[in-house]
Amino acid sequence: MVQQMYMLLVDGRIVISDAAVTVGRADFDARKPSIPLTEQVQSLSDQLRRFKDHDDGTISGKNAASGDNDDLAMALMLTVFWSISVRMSDPSIRGEV
Repeated sequence: MVQQMYMLLVDGRIVISDAAVTVGRADFDARKPSIPLTEQVQSLSDQLRRFKDHDDGTISGKNAASGDNDDLAMALMLTVFWSISVRMSDPSIRGEV
């Protein structure tokens, strides 16, 4: 999953549409402010840059000391991984039918 994401980034194949739609706390709680897309993209970028191998053998972008999370990065990487996995498992998608 991490390797696939890395290759997409290296190849410049990740593009975020100007018309992207996001869901956040503000959609469920009127007291919460809406977060602009540019801030969310910056947060995703920060989370992806924090990913590393940890001494216990795990790979993450979390940092308990500073409270940094990696939820956005994990969601993107899982989406990439499952997208590739589904396409590889379905011959009709690969054009083999």
